[in-house]
Amino acid sequence: MQAGNEAYMHLFTKKLQLEVETKVESASKECVFHFSTAYMLKIYLSRLINELQTVIRELTQNRSSYREVNQDVKAESESSGFPLISPPAPPLLDEEDYPHTRFWTVQEWQRFLNDQMDYGKSIGKLGFICDEDGNTVSKDRIKKMTETAKRLWSDLYRHRYDPDTWRCVTMCADEYYTNNMCIAFPELSLCADNWKVQALATIRYPDWTNGLRSTGRLTRT
Repeated sequence: MQAGNEAYMHLFTKKLQLEVETKVESASKECVFHFSTAYMLKIYLSRLINELQTVIRELTQNRSSYREVNQDVKAESESSGFPLISPPAPPLLDEEDYPHTRFWTVQEWQRFLNDQMDYGKSIGKLGFICDEDGNTVSKDRIKKMTETAKRLWSDLYRHRYDPDTWRCVTMCADEYYTNNMCIAFPELSLCADNWKVQALATIRYPDWTNGLRSTGRLTRT
């Protein structure tokens, strides 16, 4: 009887020992996992902070560069006698970076118009203005573009730089209009040689000259 109790106690002790060792091993692995996770997280946060600092430095440099360019543009404008300051032109875009946009060239738009006419379909005059996904912009967007263009043309009128027709626009006046429009409406830059912003002027400028300008409500300097 006594020998049986001793054997039982030996087995029971061995069982407890194995359970303790298993728990210790599990706890050890968990600690290693948490330590490793915390270490990797620390490395990730360190990299993220470095990237953020790099972005901040680049933004600061770009802001300084923009101020320098703007000052140069202002000085050039003053030296040329043009009374309005044109913002720096946005960078020209590459068609390969916008594979889904439509009518990159005026020839593509003209071919599209001809095809639609063959099918008896009528297309809006400003249907060439699309976003980078190739979707025609909304009527509200077109309205905002037209309103902004008219305000810019009114600026030109006040300073006596408004042309009789857009074909006769001066280089300074054209730059003032084009740069402001392309900055305010980036979709107008989705083309070659800024043809879309020029086409917008060709289509809408006569409405402005026959409307607000002809009423005499605008004043000149």
